Amino acid sequence: MAMGILVLSVGELITKVMGYKEGIVGNISHIFKHTVYLRTVHDDLVCVTSHKTKGPMNLNVKGIDFGGVKPHDPVYKDDLTLRIGDLSISTKDAPIYRSNRDFTRTDGLCYRVLSMANVLSSLDLKGSIIDSESFFFDAFSQRIRKVTLSSAKMDAGGLQSAIRGLVGLGSGATPSGDDFVAGFLFFLQATGGKEILADLKFAIDNETSWHSRKFIEYAQDGLVVEPVENLAVGLLSGFESELSDYIQALLALGHSSGIDAAVGVVFATTYGKEKEYCEDLLSKFRFRP
Repeated sequence: MAMGILVLSVGELITKVMGYKEGIVGNISHIFKHTVYLRTVHDDLVCVTSHKTKGPMNLNVKGIDFGGVKPHDPVYKDDLTLRIGDLSISTKDAPIYRSNRDFTRTDGLCYRVLSMANVLSSLDLKGSIIDSESFFFDAFSQRIRKVTLSSAKMDAGGLQSAIRGLVGLGSGATPSGDDFVAGFLFFLQATGGKEILADLKFAIDNETSWHSRKFIEYAQDGLVVEPVENLAVGLLSGFESELSDYIQALLALGHSSGIDAAVGVVFATTYGKEKEYCEDLLSKFRFRP
């Protein structure tokens, strides 16, 4: 007998999946303790999770045991219900999460970014992009420096090449380099739109895992989880009173995914900026040449 699951929130991308015709709509791509990734027949990513983090691709549910779910298990759709093994997840009448944020820039952005950089660089997060003892740190340092200098010069070709060098770099289900790229591209999209990203769209093929590729693709379209979006809004508009809340929400994303994406957001502010600002930012994270 199927076990009904209470749905707390449905990301806007999930509504697209629920519009598929009935039958098999995909399969299980990856399984974590509190989350499973579904890969649909149209190459969409659905994150079914009992974590509270909302996002366009997230289907938030109340307390769920994925113990009986296996990789490659088929996922069925019946009307507005997804069925995974013995689990039945109905999205009928569930609240839809949509992003309608204002990314208006206000004075003091660079000051706020440097303040955030001080906080982020002080975190002791092993295996993250800011872990100076990580096996990957020298590679991150060199490649983020290339990204920063190309960004400052508004060199689309150099920036695209530098960004590609970070894709797939690092360990974990979503490598730190991918998280950085997602945060970086999202902030550029949010603040510059098509004018900045017109020459930066690129296919990621087999350079990283499928789900990590999807997160980067979504970020290029301005779609990220809520804590990353909140950080971008805070940096643009002023957030001093909410700084600790932002950090805590980012720390809750994966092992270091939230913080790695936050570093990407921070470095996206170097677009068109003077060299002194860029070097100051790089030095705060000890990203050496």
